[in-house]
Amino acid sequence: MAERRQNIIKLTTESLAWYFRRSDKQYSDTHLRLYDQAAELLTSRLEFAEFLVSKLGINPGKILEIAAGSGLVSSVLKNKLDNAIFIDLSLQALDMLKRRKEFNNEPASVVNSNFLHHPFPSNYFNAIICVGGYRYVQIEQKRLFWNETTRILDNNGKLFFAQFKPRGLSINGTTLHDDLTDYGIEVDNISKFNSNVNMVPFTIKTGSYELIQYTKKG
Repeated sequence: MAERRQNIIKLTTESLAWYFRRSDKQYSDTHLRLYDQAAELLTSRLEFAEFLVSKLGINPGKILEIAAGSGLVSSVLKNKLDNAIFIDLSLQALDMLKRRKEFNNEPASVVNSNFLHHPFPSNYFNAIICVGGYRYVQIEQKRLFWNETTRILDNNGKLFFAQFKPRGLSINGTTLHDDLTDYGIEVDNISKFNSNVNMVPFTIKTGSYELIQYTKKG
């Protein structure tokens, strides 16, 4: 157990160092594998993705995942949903996503795109998902980001945005609720999903996801 504890401490240290790097320094294969390992072990991201799918309900329609990255959440969405599209700006991350068994190198649903200028028509998606990617939106980009995101969302469509908040640590990107209010988006519901690392006989509470839901009024 001492070795497992040391591995978790090492992974935590490395992943925090990754987090605070410039975004263009985060997307080598080595860094992406580190991100996947940290996101799964320290934040239970695959389990959270299952929780997120349960919030979408039955037959949720056309789904877009923004900032899909290397595809931890995407792999669950792809396995559970029939009609989903995944976008990210990083070609390296999308290459890793497409190599996941759920995608089998299928390119049709994977799009290289900037989330400030979506290549989709207005009112196109029934639900839009973003897990962790909002921290990449700069202050001066936020109004454009929310205008574009709600533009491609259908009337009565839903946004599901989530950020992970490490226990006892304040980091960028955890101001979703305040930002949505500032930009005139009225939040319907906020859910919390706790993430734990099990190290028998101990359980380490690493933090929680805040999942914010919004419905676009027609």
